[in-house]
Amino acid sequence: MPLSDDAREFISLERAGLMWAIPEDLETAIRAFGDALIAGDCARLRRFLDTDPDAATVDALKDDGLVRYTLVAFAKLGRHRIVKYRLEGQSRTATVNARWEQSERGWRVGAVDLIKIEQSPPA
Repeated sequence: MPLSDDAREFISLERAGLMWAIPEDLETAIRAFGDALIAGDCARLRRFLDTDPDAATVDALKDDGLVRYTLVAFAKLGRHRIVKYRLEGQSRTATVNARWEQSERGWRVGAVDLIKIEQSPPA
């Protein structure tokens, strides 16, 4: 059985000058979800989730005083799209993965994983 070519579909967005193709409707959803993560807004997060967002994750993000996010990775794995967000605040940085898939209701997040929270170095 041949190996899957899914690994070749991984795109790192941090590479300078890298062009990456994400469908416009998915890009719009990814950005709106990032805005909701920064705000810690459960109601806005629910627009993209089939279940309530994990309360511990939302609480951890709210406590960080996050002010912006960066999309740092995008992977196409079969019908799923994995998006890695770096959420940045004054004192902490959080890394979150979201697994997106397309449904009859549009792009939906099937899972959100808080990967890590790090203290930012003192200025």
